[in-house]
Amino acid sequence: VVMFSSNRKKVLFGRRANAPLKGRYYSFGGRLLKNESFVNGAVRNAEQELNLKIKKKKLMFGGVVNEIFSNSIYSDTNYHAVNIYWGYILDIKEENKITLDGQHTSCRWFNISDKKLHPYLKERINSLCDKYDL
Repeated sequence: VVMFSSNRKKVLFGRRANAPLKGRYYSFGGRLLKNESFVNGAVRNAEQELNLKIKKKKLMFGGVVNEIFSNSIYSDTNYHAVNIYWGYILDIKEENKITLDGQHTSCRWFNISDKKLHPYLKERINSLCDKYDL
């Protein structure tokens, strides 16, 4: 889930504690559980990783992306995932309630047009901004 600030000018990313991208800022989310819907998975992951109870009706479907990284948490194994991603505009109360679980060591706000963001993140942000006039 790409978390947008209430003014829609920034996105919140967490510094990853695990490979791939350990130590880099990236979007929040995780695996889908067996028999879990995509929407419920997004809501559950936001609650687990950010301690937020987000509202299903506020989720904005972004699309599907293919992500490939040369490493993973398993030695000698690369990472390949097909990710369904969402956007979510936090309100002020939600912005102030965020606390992280062990998947991230910190979080930080980035300008939506920050050129230093990972290309996969730029792709998600641009797609959501185009679809929803953000």
